[in-house]
Amino acid sequence: MGLVAAACTPPANPPVDTPGTIANVVPFANTPNFTGPTPPPGGFGTQVTSVAQVGSLMVAGGNFTMVNSAARPFLAAWTGPAGAVDTALPAAGSAPDGEVDAIEPTLGRTGFYAAGHFKHVGTTTTNVALFAISNGARVTTFAPVVADGTINTMALVGTHLLLGGYFSRIDGVARQGLASVNYATGALEPFFNIQLNGHHNFNSVNHGTVEGQVGAISMSVSPDGSRVIVIGNFTNVKDSANGKVGYTRDQIVNIRMSTALPTVDPNWATPVFTNKCSSNAFDSYVQAVQWSPDGSFFVVVDSGGYLGASLQACDSAVRFNNSSTGLNVPPAWIDFTGKDSLYSVAVTSAAVYVGGHQRWLNNPLGSDNAKAGAVPRPGLGALDPANGVPLAWNPGRNPRGHGADVIYGTRTGIWVGSDTNFIGNGTYEHDELAFFPYVGGTTPAANVVGGATQIWKAGNWNNPAVTTVSANSFNPATGAGRAILPPSSGGIDWSLVRGAFMLNGRIYYGRTNGKFYYRTFSLANHTTPTYGPEVLIDPYNDPTWDSVLNGSGGTYQGSTTGFYSEIPNITGMFYANRSIYYTLAGDNRLFRRAFSPGTAASPTNGQDTGGVISPLRVTVTDSAHGGLVDFSNAGGMWIANGHLWLASKHSGSLYEANWNGAGVTSHAVLPFANPNPNAGGTTWAAPGVFVAQ
Repeated sequence: MGLVAAACTPPANPPVDTPGTIANVVPFANTPNFTGPTPPPGGFGTQVTSVAQVGSLMVAGGNFTMVNSAARPFLAAWTGPAGAVDTALPAAGSAPDGEVDAIEPTLGRTGFYAAGHFKHVGTTTTNVALFAISNGARVTTFAPVVADGTINTMALVGTHLLLGGYFSRIDGVARQGLASVNYATGALEPFFNIQLNGHHNFNSVNHGTVEGQVGAISMSVSPDGSRVIVIGNFTNVKDSANGKVGYTRDQIVNIRMSTALPTVDPNWATPVFTNKCSSNAFDSYVQAVQWSPDGSFFVVVDSGGYLGASLQACDSAVRFNNSSTGLNVPPAWIDFTGKDSLYSVAVTSAAVYVGGHQRWLNNPLGSDNAKAGAVPRPGLGALDPANGVPLAWNPGRNPRGHGADVIYGTRTGIWVGSDTNFIGNGTYEHDELAFFPYVGGTTPAANVVGGATQIWKAGNWNNPAVTTVSANSFNPATGAGRAILPPSSGGIDWSLVRGAFMLNGRIYYGRTNGKFYYRTFSLANHTTPTYGPEVLIDPYNDPTWDSVLNGSGGTYQGSTTGFYSEIPNITGMFYANRSIYYTLAGDNRLFRRAFSPGTAASPTNGQDTGGVISPLRVTVTDSAHGGLVDFSNAGGMWIANGHLWLASKHSGSLYEANWNGAGVTSHAVLPFANPNPNAGGTTWAAPGVFVAQ
């Protein structure tokens, strides 16, 4: 059962989207440059930590003191993406005296709230203030809200400005980590009276040296306003309806906005963030959260480190589906960096953009090194929303510095704020801020598969002399078929193919050399095949980054996924659910690996940097432990008409089993209309079998 939303007030500033476009890897020229004083030894340099679009202006906050060589301490605005800096904002007497970490536009975006580490705005004591963009001045009717700590995150919902941070009191009233104030007056309200308590890592033997502040670090409101996800350093959450006992919630809580007063959802919890990670270094490690524009999921990014190879959710991006509920909610997917922190996330329908100081993504087995599957993504990356596998988007930030502290999406592109001065390997100078427009970007790969009326067979298991591809008609209702086209080759030896499927006009296939390829394929008038050139798929060894020093004692060289070593033994393969399914010689199991086909962009350096495969292999069906199909004799597979079709490697006969989109739900049976090939029927088995489009 999903999380059903009642009538709620949507947030004033829900995530925005431009469906179907991944941002350009080349940043827009001449965006503002942010600088500041030389940092103290061991301290962070100049940082842009918050960005928002407010009407025609872009507004940024951080610890900077100069913008384009003019004094602009902690807060600045400009006409985006590369327009002039607004010299009237903040107005005289309205400047904050410290770092601005959160910016929230008003309804209608005629002004914005700013909050953070500062203590004063002009001469007024406060750490959250409302600014008008018409004159850049602080709105004095929004009375000072004084917290006894810092405010890290804000969200405007109706007349309520939700505040999250490391504080225990607001205007002298007890409020632990969360509170709400009136959007116009700043007066404290009873509305968001939810208290965060407990150190995530307090019981560590090292807690005296790693103990951090308790409270919220980030929050995100669902687009329909029914949910608020809050993350931070806490282990127990109390609301006004349950103030005595509270709920055990480790670093993340799902808050219902559909009740008279917001309350903790008693039926939503996850164990994903209960691990201590590097308990000698971190008290809490979650960093940022954002909902998808359609409200179907949200993503949390985190830091944390860990000792040795581990699949605990440290240094990762984690997706949770809104449809999942219960007290043991699993993630839809996790993508790991291999012990490098992620600090920021922005979600669109096309990509999940993540930033930090990571060297790699797709690296669950790594521990400060690149292990199987790691792809270089210095400081920035984009993940496939469906499965978390990295997309080809790879602008890079070298040097990486502390990291990208904020990623902010607009309808025209995404902004990245950090503490470094270059995009690429020192290629484009953008001091602390860069903008990646959608114009000139790419379209995500679709999921166009064939209708299974033509089955193409590459090679012949029992005759290595067959180096061509042949086509059969196929009736998915009966399993009947016959040869319909003469064999062809397109200039390669198909006897060396091991597993194949067709997707988006490309044939993907492995070869006995343990490598993975694609080539375009089309049928003129449904009869004349045309093959494109063979393209190697190897994003793990990227000539752009392989030899670049990463500042941590090595280079950004990736590491080929273990799937490649399995390719010579593959006996069948098909694509479904943004994954590759396959069988291995002599093994009765069906396996799956998440796969992101990248984009339709032209390959560079003779290889396609898309087509990333997960290093994590999942066993889908195991006949030795209650499974329904023995895959040890597989000789080709495909999906059609709600069935998995399986060719026998030895006999060439065709079997079918019911398929529910994730696995088989019945025993495999021999189709009635498919006679034994030795008695004149069709031989279906081949080293590579694919459904033509």
